[in-house]
This record gives sequence, structure tokens and C-alpha cells, in this order.
Amino acid sequence: MNTNKNEGSVMIVTPLKSDLFVSIRVHSWSRLRSLIVYTVVGALLAFASAPSRACTACFGQSDSALARGMNMGIFALLLVITSVLCGVAGFFVYVARRTAHLEEASRRLPNNLSQH
Repeated sequence: MNTNKNEGSVMIVTPLKSDLFVSIRVHSWSRLRSLIVYTVVGALLAFASAPSRACTACFGQSDSALARGMNMGIFALLLVITSVLCGVAGFFVYVARRTAHLEEASRRLPNNLSQH
């Protein structure tokens, strides 16, 4: 930890890789303490409350209204995706049939149209 006496600030240098450093400039010790306290409290809240953050579908009540609604939403999205993919496949089938029909029609035409 380097202390710059001219500005009264504290610089924290943390090595991430061999040649890459991240520096955080904190202008007073009270801000440094606040940063540490908020980081610790945030980490505790993030890791200690895992059961309270889980929904009922993920945490065990798979027969609740929330789980049924989520399943219906998943099925609705699958229906939309399937219909779009079928539409794209149908378009390519249409193009292939139309191309085959035009090729057959061009074979039936006489070779030289200027004679008629």
C-alpha cells in the first residue's frame, strides 16, 4: 500500500495478472474503511441469503402457482420459436418447389421462340 503524503490519499494496488495492476485511489482513511465495510456487508448478503433468493420452482415447491406459470411461459416461448422455425422451413420448401416448377415450365417451352 502506497501513501501519497502530498495529497493525503491512499493508493491500493492489487495485482491481477503478471503485468496488469488495478489501482483504487481513496482520499481518506474513513473512505477506505467505508469501502471495506460495504464490500464485506455486500459479500455477506450475497452469500448468506441463498435460500431467500431462490424461487419456489428452483427451491422445492414445484407444484405452486409460480412454478406452473413459469412452465406455461416456457411452453409459450417454445411454441413461438417452433412456429418461427416452421415458417422459415416452409419458405425454403416453397422456394424449392417454385424453382422446380419454373425449371419444368422452361423445359416445355420451345427452344427458339423467334420461330413462332
